Order: sequence, then structure tokens, then C-alpha cells
Amino acid sequence: EFRRVLFRSLNSNAEDILYTLDDIKDLTIQIIDANIKLTDKDRKWLNDKGINDDLIESFSLGSLSNMNNLDLLGITTHPALENVIENKLNWGITAPLFDAMGELINCVTFNDDTFKVACPDVDVWGLDDVNEKDEVWIAKDILDMIAIRARGITAITTNGNWSSIQLTKLMSKKPKRVRIWTGKDKSSLRASAILNRFIGDRKSTRLNSSHQIIS
Repeated sequence: EFRRVLFRSLNSNAEDILYTLDDIKDLTIQIIDANIKLTDKDRKWLNDKGINDDLIESFSLGSLSNMNNLDLLGITTHPALENVIENKLNWGITAPLFDAMGELINCVTFNDDTFKVACPDVDVWGLDDVNEKDEVWIAKDILDMIAIRARGITAITTNGNWSSIQLTKLMSKKPKRVRIWTGKDKSSLRASAILNRFIGDRKSTRLNSSHQIIS
């Protein structure tokens, strides 16, 4: 959705929200606590989407309502746009990504309307479980990834568009086959076609990966 915004509507004196990886790591305890204190409402919302309690625990899904420092999760409106765009994510689910030491390195927050990633264009959820010559499914978001994995299939996601950094991380795993699970809307199909072309053009890597779009 595109909106015309007048410059005078913006707060041109607003400062950027700056945070580092250490700031994200400092949220580790809060994220773990968000899973422990998952509200009944949020648990029911997940259950209704086919995500049972075992999957909730496996992926450490939590309640946004138990979180502070929302700016660090990348879900608040930039101060310059506060007069134009309201903060719509007043409830949601947190899906963290931890490193090998159990420290938070990224987090996606989502509800019925949106997905917000704390550090976009860098990390790939589920990539640590990919081995050489695996068949890998690329899911549109964390919900699709969980659903695919619940069927015993290796799946990964970025919860958004794929950057060159993320694609390079995937291809360095040398998968035998990559399948792309996508929505049927035009934007999803277009993005998947571009991703499909990138994977198929990397013949010089000697990966010999086959690839397929599934919608």
C-alpha cells in the first residue's frame, strides 16, 4: 500500500533508533520469559493455526505483551513517521533465533496483519539444521516453516524477502534440492520467481541443486 505523505507531516528533527547486536542479546531473558508467560489468548491463537503446545515450546514462541524495549524488536514506528503511521502491532507472537550459546541474535514478531524482524536481511531461521545434499524448503514465514517442519521436512525462512547475504548463507550449505513454498498473490509469485532464477543460475558453484516453486 502506497500513501502520499506531505513533508510537513513528518518530524524531520526526530533521531534514528540505533541498536547493536549486544542490545539484542540483552533481550535474551525477556524472550525466554515471554515463552514461559505465553498468554492463554495467544496460545489459543497459535493452536487455532495448527501449532500445538509441543511446537510452541520447540520454537520458543512467546507473547509480545510480556516484552519491553519494543524499539529493539523493530516493531515500532520510526519517530519521524509517528504523526503519519500508528503503531499497529499492539499484540503479537515472538519467534526468536538463538545462537549456539543460547543468546538471542534475532527475533520476528507477528500477528494476523504483519511480520516484523528485529534485524532484517541477515539471518535465516532454521539454517543450522540444513546439511550438505539436503532437500530444503524455503517457507514464506515462520508459521509456514513450522507447519512444514511438523511433517518432518527441512524448512527455512527469512520472514521476508531474501537478501544476497541470506542467499549466500543458504547456498554455502550446498543443498541438493531447494523447493520454494509461496503464496498465490502476485507479489509472492514474483518474488519467488526471482529467487528461483537466482538459485538456478548458480551453476558455477558446482551445487547442481534442482529447484521448484510450489504454491
